[in-house]
Amino acid sequence: MRKTTIYLLLIMTISGCSTLKKMSNDSSSKVSFKEFGYGICETKSVYNEEMENSPSRNHTLSTRFTLIQQTDRIPGKIGQKFGIEYKIKSNITRDILVEQVWIFPKSITDEKGKEFKELRYKMEKSTNDKTFSTYVIEKDYEVVKGEWTYQMFCDGDKIYEKKFYVE
Repeated sequence: MRKTTIYLLLIMTISGCSTLKKMSNDSSSKVSFKEFGYGICETKSVYNEEMENSPSRNHTLSTRFTLIQQTDRIPGKIGQKFGIEYKIKSNITRDILVEQVWIFPKSITDEKGKEFKELRYKMEKSTNDKTFSTYVIEKDYEVVKGEWTYQMFCDGDKIYEKKFYVE
């Protein structure tokens, strides 16, 4: 009897896992992007972590996004924050893995001579919740004038793109 119970639990667990996988990949769980605002902003920094693929080698997790000015024209100066406030919409509220990409107008070269054409990283975001993504110009070599492009991908599909012009 005990072996039968264990086998039934194992079969139910395996069946449940395959059902979850199907649910996350079926067409009913597609996502879309809803933009609320973009431009110069302020945030409250909560946590800093090292990010080797970033020109500043820093990734800041923040709260309290406040849009100061809706614009795609960004002053090129140290300390400048800019970004997008948005919601990833889905009929299923869940955490999803997205890839965020900042493409620079030309390569950024850090103080060690390492070049960065873009910043690309993956992060979990909750669907159906207002959230934001920002870039902070932290070092003088990050002040690169021209067209900066922010992109977001979900399951390899681009769901959003926004261009900023650092002046």
